[in-house]
Amino acid sequence: MSAEESLVYSYIEASGREGIWSKTIKARTNLHQHVVLKCLKSLESQRYVKSVKSVKFPTRKIYMLYSLQPSVDITGGPWFTDGELDIEFINSLLTIVWRFISENTFPNGFKNFENGPNRNVFYAPNVKNYSTTQEILEFITAAQVANVELTPSNIRSLCEVLVYDDKLEKATHDCYRVTLESILQMNQGESEQEAGDKAEEDEEDFSIFNYFKMFPASQHDKEVVYFDEWTI
Repeated sequence: MSAEESLVYSYIEASGREGIWSKTIKARTNLHQHVVLKCLKSLESQRYVKSVKSVKFPTRKIYMLYSLQPSVDITGGPWFTDGELDIEFINSLLTIVWRFISENTFPNGFKNFENGPNRNVFYAPNVKNYSTTQEILEFITAAQVANVELTPSNIRSLCEVLVYDDKLEKATHDCYRVTLESILQMNQGESEQEAGDKAEEDEEDFSIFNYFKMFPASQHDKEVVYFDEWTI
């Protein structure tokens, strides 16, 4: 390792898991840009350092030691994939979290709400109608629905999003239950979907040429006169 490479390496090492921008290396070492780039290329080829993407500064090239894992500030945590916010992954987890909590909030399922809200629902004394962040995390981990490691803090963030959307409410610290309104909205959405599917099945484009197909044929029917014969 040359003297210039050693100098560049020392600043990268000092940056830890946060990494350091290539332009910052140039400013602190007072080396020419060409020399800095040459040193970085050499250190990368020898696997002393590596470049990583930053979700905060996507256009910057950040360097850190090869053996280190970038911090959450650099990667964005589990919500980012290749530096991009993974909306689909987040939405799927939000649905799973809401479903899991709803089964604890209403152990009998949604039967109590098939004919409208019923607030006078009683359960056994040992039934708790809330879920903790730890219980949710254990369920998601056991179900293997996430290919990244989640923490209680990540689960708490998901729950807070659902609280903001009025789909959950806080019972106590790190304990959540679903709102009655979210259950009713879900049931209404499913009913509308079923009605829409039924309407599509029953719907048929009307045409004067298939008018008689809409009624069963009868042996007492008179001779059918088609439209084209009227115009001749």
